[in-house]
Parts: sequence; structure tokens; C-alpha cells
Amino acid sequence: ELAARDAERPVPTPSPAPAAKPAPKRAAKSAPMGDAIPFGDAVKRLAKVVEKGCTAPVLSCALIEGFNGRAVLTGTDRAIRMMIFTDAPWPAGEARCVDIAALVKAKGIPSPAPGDRVTVGGATLLGLSPADYPVFGAPPQLRNPERFAASALHAALSAVEHAIAPDDNRHGLNGLHVEEEAGDARLVSTDGNRLATTIIPGVPWTLGKWLLPRKFVAALLSALARRGDAEVNVATKDHWVAVESGPVRFLARMIEADFPDWRQFVPTAFGRTVACDREALAGAFKRLLPFAPTDTVRIVVEGDRLVLTARKLGAGEAREEVAARVEGEGITLGVNAKYALDALAARTDGGVVIRIGGTLAPMIWRGREHAEPRWIVMPVRLD
Repeated sequence: ELAARDAERPVPTPSPAPAAKPAPKRAAKSAPMGDAIPFGDAVKRLAKVVEKGCTAPVLSCALIEGFNGRAVLTGTDRAIRMMIFTDAPWPAGEARCVDIAALVKAKGIPSPAPGDRVTVGGATLLGLSPADYPVFGAPPQLRNPERFAASALHAALSAVEHAIAPDDNRHGLNGLHVEEEAGDARLVSTDGNRLATTIIPGVPWTLGKWLLPRKFVAALLSALARRGDAEVNVATKDHWVAVESGPVRFLARMIEADFPDWRQFVPTAFGRTVACDREALAGAFKRLLPFAPTDTVRIVVEGDRLVLTARKLGAGEAREEVAARVEGEGITLGVNAKYALDALAARTDGGVVIRIGGTLAPMIWRGREHAEPRWIVMPVRLD
């Protein structure tokens, strides 16, 4: 449905300003206006997608169009397009292209002014010609989408998003890998130091393998928050993926790169298993972080407890103990506290199970009650 919007865009009404070349037409799809997003919130969401500091000023803008008497915002960073149906009034047939940073600062509801301008309160913002706004190279019509509950998709993305490589130069690791496993969707992310994976059960997956841009995953997470069990439609064609969640629509180009064979990094042999309270362990790591200048915490597994310590020159040493059920021999190893906290924060149940092979062997972290999600964390070499 998003693709069809690139075929027709309402042409701005002529104004006293110098004539501009006609804008390529796009037809916005219908959305339930009762489900529309407040304009100010929509601008803030869009600002996370719109490209900043770009040499092409038009890519730092939001496109404002009218549909059913309401404003529809569109933003892009070339690889992702986000469209939001808002509750703000806006006349049909009008289109403006306005700097997103200016809209954020204005903190008001805009209305079209002559030329390419908009007025917000008592201020007038000068925009660019809507005709210069890029037509997103849309794929053919997307059909037969997969349907998910927003809460299930949000939970799965939250479990793995933190392990996506933040550096776009690490091509292939800078996105979220999606594939089919026993009929379900398997999500995998890694930055080379840790790996996170989970499944979305209960929905047959027939859309093949994907590698989704990191920014797209972050924007989708924000859109799915507080959507509950509302339906989310997901479809793909060639290298494109389209997502519809109520008043928010996305169209993104998948990353064209090979994701590593992640299963070869998942350990299968363990000498020790540790089970403890998730919140207690997370609290210990948080209190130790100020004493860990390199984020490394020493963990001693012994008897019925974990002893965590960190030392900072000039500040001293901090020590925490966490009650645990330990199977196997004791061991001492180093763990990156921030990586551990990311894994613990993605869990929702009360317990965590850590399966340990050796001092430098990959560990598997998972919930006490469920085998998914799983996090593979590499120990840190201690001095």
C-alpha cells in the first residue's frame, strides 16, 4: 500500500509566490483518524529518521501533506521512509517541505502560507519546494503481508536491537537479520562481541531472509510501543520491506550484505550452569560500573553465590554478592558489565540462567522460564 503512494502526490495549490515545478503526485492511504498521533509527538518521532547535516537540504525536511483534512508527515534518510498520520488540521491539495529541526523548535500546529511557507503561531517558516522532495524508489505493489500482534513484535525487537553493530562501516553487522526457522521468524543481531537471538512464535514466516537497517529497527520499536495487541502488517518485495502499524507507515530498503553464519558462534558444551535473580544481578552490575573504567567486572562463581568485584585506581574496590544456584565447578571470569546489563534489561521474567564453558569460552544467557531470547556473551580476559 505504501508503494502506491509514490504514484500520486497532491499538487500544491498555486500561490502568489514564483511558480515552482509541479510536485510528483502521491496518494496517501487511508488511516483511522481516531488513531492519529498528536502533531508534536509525530514531529519528534520523525526527527529520529530524517537525515541530519545532509549536503542535500531537502533531506533535512519533513514533507507535510493533507489527507481527509489532516496533516500527514513524511521523512526519509534515503534508505527509510516514515509516514505518520497526525491529528492536526491541514487542507487537502496543499504540500509543504519544512526543515524538521525548525518544526521541533516551533512547538505548534502549522498551517500553509503563500509560497512554500508555513505559519506556526506568530512565526513564519520558509520551506523548500515540495517538488524537490525525493520520490522514494518504491517497489511494485506489496501483497499478502504477514500479520503480527504489536506487543509480540515489540518484545522480539527489544530483545535483540541492542546487539546491532552501531558502526555502518561494519557492513553486514549493522542490521537485524531475520530468517525462517521451523516455520517461525528467527531474529539475530551481533556486533562481533556479543550476539542476541529470539523467535516470534505462532506466526508462519514465509518472507525469506532479511537484513534490516539499524535505524529502521529503532524507529519501528518506537512506533510499536503502547500499541498492545493491535495488528501490524509486514510485507516484502525484492529488497524492500513495508510495515503498517496504525497511523505509522514505513518503507525501507533492506541492507544488501551477507550476515555471518551465526550458528557457528553458539556454544553447545558447558561445564557450569548458574541461575539467579535477574534484578539482583542487574543491580549488582549497576553499582559496580562506576568502579569499572573499562566496563569489566570480575565474577567468581563459588558455592551458592556469585561474587562480583571491580577496581578503579584512586577510587578503590567495590564488591557485590548475589545468591545463586550453581551446577558444576567454580570459575573466575571477566564480563563486560554494559553488555550484561543490556541482556538483563531485555528480559521480562524474574530469573536468569547463565551457561558457562570456560574462562574465555562464549556464555549463553537466557531466562529461567523460557529458552528464548538467548544472548551469547564473550568473557573478557582478566589481567
